[in-house]
Amino acid sequence: FRVFSFHKFVRCICCFAVRFRTIPLSYERRKKDMIKTVIKLNSLDDINEFENELTKVNADVDASTKNCGYIVDAKSLMGLISLNTTEPIMITINADDASLIEHFRKWMVE
Repeated sequence: FRVFSFHKFVRCICCFAVRFRTIPLSYERRKKDMIKTVIKLNSLDDINEFENELTKVNADVDASTKNCGYIVDAKSLMGLISLNTTEPIMITINADDASLIEHFRKWMVE
Protein backbone atom coordinates (compact mmCIF):
# COMPACT_ATOMS: atom_id res chain seq x y z
CA PHE A 1 0.00 0.00 0.00
CA ARG A 2 1.54 3.29 -1.12
CA VAL A 3 0.38 6.74 -0.16
CA PHE A 4 0.18 9.22 -3.04
CA SER A 5 -0.37 12.92 -2.95
CA PHE A 6 -3.41 14.17 -4.82
CA HIS A 7 -1.20 15.67 -7.57
CA LYS A 8 0.55 12.33 -8.14
CA PHE A 9 -2.81 10.57 -8.22
CA VAL A 10 -4.17 12.95 -10.87
CA ARG A 11 -0.96 12.61 -12.85
CA CYS A 12 -1.20 8.80 -12.81
CA ILE A 13 -4.83 8.88 -13.96
CA CYS A 14 -3.98 11.34 -16.75
CA CYS A 15 -0.97 9.31 -17.90
CA PHE A 16 -3.13 6.19 -18.08
CA ALA A 17 -5.85 8.00 -20.04
CA VAL A 18 -3.37 9.56 -22.48
CA ARG A 19 -1.43 6.38 -23.17
CA PHE A 20 -4.46 4.24 -23.91
CA ARG A 21 -6.44 6.59 -26.14
CA THR A 22 -6.48 6.38 -29.90
CA ILE A 23 -4.18 8.67 -31.87
CA PRO A 24 -6.11 11.79 -32.89
CA LEU A 25 -6.35 12.82 -36.53
CA SER A 26 -4.29 15.93 -35.81
CA TYR A 27 -1.15 13.74 -35.62
CA GLU A 28 -1.64 12.81 -39.26
CA ARG A 29 -1.49 16.42 -40.44
CA ARG A 30 1.37 17.60 -42.57
CA LYS A 31 4.18 19.49 -40.87
CA LYS A 32 3.52 22.67 -42.87
CA ASP A 33 0.12 22.94 -41.18
CA MET A 34 1.67 23.16 -37.70
CA ILE A 35 2.87 26.10 -35.65
CA LYS A 36 5.17 25.30 -32.73
CA THR A 37 6.13 27.46 -29.78
CA VAL A 38 7.46 27.01 -26.26
CA ILE A 39 5.59 28.35 -23.24
CA LYS A 40 6.05 28.33 -19.48
CA LEU A 41 3.15 27.88 -17.05
CA ASN A 42 4.30 28.77 -13.54
CA SER A 43 1.18 28.20 -11.46
CA LEU A 44 -2.22 26.56 -11.44
CA ASP A 45 -3.74 29.96 -12.18
CA ASP A 46 -1.56 30.20 -15.31
CA ILE A 47 -2.74 26.76 -16.40
CA ASN A 48 -6.37 27.69 -15.89
CA GLU A 49 -6.00 31.02 -17.70
CA PHE A 50 -4.11 29.34 -20.56
CA GLU A 51 -6.81 26.70 -20.92
CA ASN A 52 -9.50 29.41 -20.98
CA GLU A 53 -7.58 31.27 -23.71
CA LEU A 54 -7.43 28.06 -25.76
CA THR A 55 -11.21 27.96 -25.99
CA LYS A 56 -10.90 30.97 -28.32
CA VAL A 57 -8.63 29.04 -30.71
CA ASN A 58 -10.47 27.15 -33.45
CA ALA A 59 -7.78 24.50 -33.99
CA ASP A 60 -6.36 21.40 -32.33
CA VAL A 61 -3.58 22.29 -29.89
CA ASP A 62 -1.22 19.67 -28.44
CA ALA A 63 1.22 20.04 -25.55
CA SER A 64 4.24 18.09 -24.34
CA THR A 65 7.36 18.54 -22.27
CA LYS A 66 10.83 17.41 -23.20
CA ASN A 67 11.02 14.41 -20.86
CA CYS A 68 7.36 13.39 -20.44
CA GLY A 69 7.21 10.91 -23.32
CA TYR A 70 3.62 11.69 -24.31
CA ILE A 71 1.52 14.38 -25.95
CA VAL A 72 -1.68 15.72 -24.39
CA ASP A 73 -4.56 17.77 -25.72
CA ALA A 74 -3.76 21.31 -24.54
CA LYS A 75 -7.46 22.16 -24.34
CA SER A 76 -7.82 19.54 -21.60
CA LEU A 77 -7.27 20.90 -18.11
CA MET A 78 -6.44 17.41 -16.82
CA GLY A 79 -3.94 16.94 -19.63
CA LEU A 80 -2.16 20.20 -18.80
CA ILE A 81 -2.06 19.38 -15.09
CA SER A 82 -0.47 16.02 -15.89
CA LEU A 83 2.54 17.72 -17.53
CA ASN A 84 5.63 18.67 -15.57
CA THR A 85 5.18 22.43 -15.31
CA THR A 86 8.69 22.98 -13.96
CA GLU A 87 9.88 22.52 -17.56
CA PRO A 88 8.97 24.59 -20.62
CA ILE A 89 6.01 23.16 -22.55
CA MET A 90 6.07 22.68 -26.33
CA ILE A 91 2.77 23.77 -27.90
CA THR A 92 1.83 22.56 -31.37
CA ILE A 93 -1.06 24.36 -33.06
CA ASN A 94 -2.46 22.21 -35.84
CA ALA A 95 -3.33 25.04 -38.21
CA ASP A 96 -1.52 27.25 -40.67
CA ASP A 97 -2.89 30.58 -39.40
CA ALA A 98 0.11 32.40 -37.88
CA SER A 99 -2.16 34.88 -36.10
CA LEU A 100 -3.14 32.13 -33.62
CA ILE A 101 0.26 32.50 -31.95
CA GLU A 102 -0.89 35.86 -30.53
CA HIS A 103 -3.07 34.01 -28.02
CA PHE A 104 0.08 32.61 -26.37
CA ARG A 105 2.34 35.69 -26.18
CA LYS A 106 1.81 36.06 -22.43
CA TRP A 107 3.30 32.63 -21.67
CA MET A 108 5.93 32.33 -24.42
CA VAL A 109 9.56 31.73 -23.48
CA GLU A 110 11.95 34.18 -25.10
